[in-house]
Amino acid sequence: MARGQIDNAAEDGPAGGLALLAEARAGGALDDYRQPSPRRPTSRLVYVVRSGRTWPAAGGLGSNVRVGVTNVSIKRDKSQSDRLRAQLLGPKRHDVLSLSEVIEAGRTLTGDREGMAFYGLPPSGWYARGIRLLGRTCVEATPDITAQPIARTAHALLGARQRVGVVDLFAGSGNLLLHVAQGLSAPACGLEADEAVWRQTDTNLRILGAPPAVRLGDWQSYFEDPLNVDTTVYLLSPPWGNAFSFASGLDLARTEPPIPLIIDTIATRDRSIRCYALIQHTPIEPVANVSAVTDRYPIVGFGRGCFLVCVR
Repeated sequence: MARGQIDNAAEDGPAGGLALLAEARAGGALDDYRQPSPRRPTSRLVYVVRSGRTWPAAGGLGSNVRVGVTNVSIKRDKSQSDRLRAQLLGPKRHDVLSLSEVIEAGRTLTGDREGMAFYGLPPSGWYARGIRLLGRTCVEATPDITAQPIARTAHALLGARQRVGVVDLFAGSGNLLLHVAQGLSAPACGLEADEAVWRQTDTNLRILGAPPAVRLGDWQSYFEDPLNVDTTVYLLSPPWGNAFSFASGLDLARTEPPIPLIIDTIATRDRSIRCYALIQHTPIEPVANVSAVTDRYPIVGFGRGCFLVCVR
C-alpha cells in the first residue's frame, strides 16, 4: 500500500480513530516552511486512521507493522482548555503551580483530576515527593496518559535493538523521554532551551533518582555532542505555539520550529547509522500538514498520539 492511499475518506469522528488532516501544495509554501524537493506532487488529502488499520513498514522492519489505535478517553471543553493554555503560556508561564492548580489543569485538559500524572505517579504522589511543574510545562509536557501509549508504540514498532539511543530535542519535563527510553531499554538524552524549565526538570529527575539526562541548550546543540549509538530515535514535539489550539487542532508545519525543518536537520546532521523520528501530535484534535513529513520520509507505523518515520 503506497503512502497517500491509506484511506482517503473525508470524515471520521474521535470514536473511530484520529483524523490526520494533511494539506500540501506541490513545491509551494507550507505556511512558515517551504518543502525542498518533494517526492511527488500532492493535493489536499485527508488521512483517516481507524482502529486496526495498518500503515506500510519501512527501514527493514518487516511488513504490516500494526499498532492498535484505541478510542481516546480524553474529554475536554475546548474553549475552556484554550483559555487555560493561554494563561499557562502567558502570565503563569514560569510560575510554580500548586497541587490544586495541577488537579484543575487535569480536569480541564483531560477530563480527569488525575490527568496530570507524570513519571508514573498521580499528581498527589509526585507533588508529595517535592516534584513541581511550571505553568508552561504543565500545558506543554506529555503526561502519562499520552506518554505511556507513545512508549508502547515505539517498542512495538522498533522492538529490541542493540546500541539504540533516544533523544528528545525539546524535552520539557523529560517524562516522554523517560517512558520511551525505558520501553526501548536505551540511553536517553534530552535538550531544553528554557533555563527555568530545565532547572525544575533537573531537580525533578534528581528527586526521582533518574539519570540527569536533560541538558540545558538549544535543540541543535545536541549534534555537537551526540549519543554514541548505532540507531537514534528522535522524539519530536517542539513548542506548538500558534500552530495549535484545542478548537482547530495542530499544524505540523507551523510548530516552533516546524517539524519538517527539524527532520531535515536530523537527516543532515545525525551521525548514527540509522535514525527515526517519532512525531508526537494531539491524540484527539485534527492534525494538518502530515504530508509535509510523510511525502518525503517513509512511515514505519503509528499509534495513539504519534507516528514514526524512517529518516535514514
